[in-house]
Amino acid sequence: MIKKASTIIISLSLSLIFLELILNTSMGKPWVGGQQYSSLYGFENRPNTSGWYFLEGKSYVKINSRGFNDIEHSVPKEKGTFRVAVLGDSYVEAIQVDRSDKFWNRLEKIANQKYRGNKIQKYEVMAFGVSGWGPLQQLLLLENEVLKYNPDLIIVLITTGNDIEDSSKVFGNIKNRPYFVKKDGSYRIDTSFRNVQNSLWKKDLGVIDNLSIYKWTRLFLSVVRNNIKSAQIKPRQDDSIINHSYYAPVGYNNDWQAAWDATFEAYSRMIKLSEYTDKKILFVLGTNYDQLQNYNLMEDGILQRSHSHYTPNRYLIKFFQIRNVQYIDLIEHLNTEQWSDQFRFMHGSYPKWQGHWNIFGHKVAADIISQYFSSTSFIIR
Repeated sequence: MIKKASTIIISLSLSLIFLELILNTSMGKPWVGGQQYSSLYGFENRPNTSGWYFLEGKSYVKINSRGFNDIEHSVPKEKGTFRVAVLGDSYVEAIQVDRSDKFWNRLEKIANQKYRGNKIQKYEVMAFGVSGWGPLQQLLLLENEVLKYNPDLIIVLITTGNDIEDSSKVFGNIKNRPYFVKKDGSYRIDTSFRNVQNSLWKKDLGVIDNLSIYKWTRLFLSVVRNNIKSAQIKPRQDDSIINHSYYAPVGYNNDWQAAWDATFEAYSRMIKLSEYTDKKILFVLGTNYDQLQNYNLMEDGILQRSHSHYTPNRYLIKFFQIRNVQYIDLIEHLNTEQWSDQFRFMHGSYPKWQGHWNIFGHKVAADIISQYFSSTSFIIR
């Protein structure tokens, strides 16, 4: 009996080893995510991790030593270099496309091809994006890390589909993160997440974490879960939900007012910090899946219509205009006849109606943002 059991165990072990070798040589390791607890940000990417991503598009993900989906960048800046730091969430992290297709990498290429001069001999664009991060986490990142790289321009990509929610403990999907709370007329950062057992983030399993068999199993389960989720999701209707910033303008109720105020507070501090450190700052209002999936919104011109899907853009634009801060609203640039048959395909479709930018989306975003570099009043070459 013992001999038979030993034979089975040995056979199974050899089979698993053989399968591991086959997966490594023929398919490689998949990217199955990898975030860890952070006492500052709540959570962050695990540094120096990599793998193939298949869930939405296909790309090879390689997280650098600082925890960002970008190449390594030296802290000292080369002479004659104009350095751009791009902050944001999953749209900046952009694991859905290869590095060469990401909008910020395209932006670097376009700037170096078109806008170099006597003073600026090279443009360097650095990506600081983490999936799930909100405005406050981006502010903390700017304060604690980004400014060390001495960027000349800070670009903040705003995901209008969820960044206001991410500023609220009531509406945000992720609770284990810092939030702004207002007390006695001033804001402080609520760090109570540090006192909570952080079971949200996967524990380091050591050698098992690096096994292809384990990673492919996790990927398979993720695909199953997301397919189930996609099948259950229905398109949002104007009167079907109020727990979304599309349908809850400033002043809608106390909770939403607090969410908007916290968002504005984070951006106000970014603006003040850029002024104090003599950095240029540009806010980019990114397109979101609801705006672009609903083609009817564009037929009469979204800017001329009072439609709920554009609510976050309207309030953010007003905020930036009052403070005389530079901004780009991508949806406004897409509101032309030439995009009518193309803009709907900027986003992927996994899960349904909630895709990130695909290759075309990143190209469009880079082309629009790069036009800003042609402004001589903004950048002196």
